[in-house]
Formats: sequence, structure tokens, C-alpha cells
Amino acid sequence: MALLCSLRNTLSISFLLLSFVYISLAQDASSTRSPVSTADAPSATSSTSPMIGWTIPLVGLEDDPEKPWGANASFGSSDAGYQLFSITIGSNTSANTRGDSSERIAAFPFAVSANPDGSTPDGRRVFMSPGQDNTIPLGPRSALGFTRKSRQGDEDIPTVPFCINLGSKGRWNGSLTLGENFYDRNRILRQLSFDAVPDANHEHNGTFLASGRQRINSVDMARLDWAGVNRNEKDIDPTSGDVILDFNSESITLPHGSWCGQNVSFTFFGVALNVRIPDYLTKSPDRCKGAENQNLSENPLILGKPFFQMANVLVQPNGDMFIATANTWDLPPFPETISEQGFIGFPEDPKPTSSATPRPTFEPSEGGGKNIGAIVGGTIGGVAGLALIGAVAFFLRRRQRANQTPSPYSTKGDIPLN
Repeated sequence: MALLCSLRNTLSISFLLLSFVYISLAQDASSTRSPVSTADAPSATSSTSPMIGWTIPLVGLEDDPEKPWGANASFGSSDAGYQLFSITIGSNTSANTRGDSSERIAAFPFAVSANPDGSTPDGRRVFMSPGQDNTIPLGPRSALGFTRKSRQGDEDIPTVPFCINLGSKGRWNGSLTLGENFYDRNRILRQLSFDAVPDANHEHNGTFLASGRQRINSVDMARLDWAGVNRNEKDIDPTSGDVILDFNSESITLPHGSWCGQNVSFTFFGVALNVRIPDYLTKSPDRCKGAENQNLSENPLILGKPFFQMANVLVQPNGDMFIATANTWDLPPFPETISEQGFIGFPEDPKPTSSATPRPTFEPSEGGGKNIGAIVGGTIGGVAGLALIGAVAFFLRRRQRANQTPSPYSTKGDIPLN
């Protein structure tokens, strides 16, 4: 009887210890998933940007580069239908926000706006007076316009800073997000922060805002092979070299032509950022080419538009660039601000359409309860294991609280292709 009482007390202590570990880990996890307002890194330097974020959904790219893509815009009456405005970076032209007649004002009716506190301003309307090519140029000299009921007249939206993802038509929308410290939360794939591109600002010869191109050195790359039903990944033909992000290039260059039409992984900044390009984005010869020269230091690979389909690229007025991996889920725009600590949010994984395989249930053995030695041994082992888990959780909690500022590089995680 005394032995059974001892066992009962031991199990109660084990349950309390397990509850403490669960609550501790849940609190730590929730504290890293709450982006609030402005961020220290990255942070915008423009004082003219309105404290409203705007996300304009983009019709994604197709295999044929000649097919139209971009933001749906309307001229005058909505009965006239929509025209697609593509995006350019590095152009010296400017986009005016005023026009001589309403027929030449292009409005973006699907733009979604939000204040830093998450509320939605009234009477939102985004518009521009386009040139003859129907494009939205992103740069220091361009701006869109917007109106709202609470103020008289029109206001400007600088097109820098911006965050962009190009999307894939028929699969998921891309997005263009404007506004200081804003990004599209629903385009992020399980990443807690943007990763900074080294030497990308004007002081370090950054070129992306001026030309739409930016060189990044020492990038690891490989083909990905999914092995077995558990999708355990395996790198094939791993290599490394320099790349040039080229927003204005229609295709991507891979180390070998045989890589086109396969899942490909690019790892930047050591193990900080991993961008994976699925096979269906590079199967078209118009979207993917093999490198002619294998010396990737002298002849960097060109990562054109297919790369920007799988990445969220954030650019600041001083040229600073930040990248976060994009998901491929069909979700609506969700403009949100980066937190003060530099954290970002991301959507939950969509629930699978098919029901999961049920787990087998285990019935107790017929002799359950009679083998006291087995129960005692199992209880002692369980308590020891829980104590070890508790010690590890306590250590991790103390370590997290000691350093509230996130690492400038997030950790490479298990990010399967969707």
C-alpha cells in the first residue's frame, strides 16, 4: 500500500513538472510571434511616407514571359474592365500622382490598407497617372497617390520602401507592399525576421534601386530530392558561387541545364536564409537556362524573376535590402508592420484537404497493474526524463530572456516546398 501511495505521489509530481514545461515553452513561442509596430532593423529613413501600409495584390507570372502580369488597375468607370500594370525597378522615369483628366487616372481597386495598429483607414483609394507603358516604377523619384475621407485632398505614397513578391498565376497572388516598415504577412513562410543582404546600401556600392540588380557572394546551391513518403530531403550536386539578383531578367540561370525543371535550393549568408524554387517554376526554357561558364566567381549566376516568385524582397530608401522566404499558399493580402525587435509574423500552414492517417490505439496488456517492478522502473525513468526536459526548458528560457534582440540571421529550418 505504501508503495502504491509513493507511486501516486511520484506521478503527481511528474504531471506538475510536465505542465510547467509545456506552459514555459508555450509562453516563449507566443512571445516570438507577435509583431507590433516599427522595427529597429530593418527601419525606413523616409519621413514623407504616410503611416499607412498598402498591399497591392499582383497577378503572378506564367511560363511565357510575354503573358501580362502585375497589378489590376481600372480607368474611369469600372465597366471598362481592368488592365495589368507590371513592376519595374531601376528606371529613371517617375510616376506622377496627378492627371489632367479622370480617364487617365489608373486606380488600384484591390489595394488593401492598414494602420500600424492594425486598423483599416476609411475611404482608401490608390491611384496614379501612368505613362504610355502602363508600369509601376519603383524608385526614389516615383510615388503613387491615395485619398481618404478623413482628410482633404490627395496624399502621396512613396514607392520606396517597398516589399515585393511576384507570385505565380493560378497558384498564388504576388504582392507589392508600400509604407514604412510594412510587409505582406500572408506571403511569409515560417520565418521570424528578414535577412539583410550585405553591402547593399548606397555607401557600399549597392545597385538594386538604381538598376534592379544586386550581387551576392558565396551562395550555396543544390538540387533537392524528396526521398520516401516522409519527404526527407537530400541535396544532389551541391555547389557554391556568386549570384546576381536581377529583377528585370525574365529567367534564372542554374549551374547546369539539367537542373531546370527540378527543385532547387539556394542558401544565403551561411545557413541564415534558404530559398527553394520548385520544379514547375523552372520547367519552361523561357524561364530557366544552364550556365555557359562553370566559374561562378567570374560569371555569377543570374537569379531573375523566378527567384522573386519564391522570395519577399524588402528595399529601403538608402538601398538596404532584406529577404524572407515566400510561401505558395493562395491567401489574401495582409499588410502588417515589423515589430520593434525586428520580428515578422507568418500565416499558419493550411490544413490538408485529405484526412490524416489515424494513429493506432494501444490497449493495455492483460497483466497490467500486477507487475509492480515494471511500473516502478517505468515511473522512475519517466520522472528522470521529465526532469531532464525541465532542465533543458529552463535553460532555454533563461537564454531567450537574456537576449531579447533577434539574431540578424534567422536559422535555416525545415521548409518544404508547398
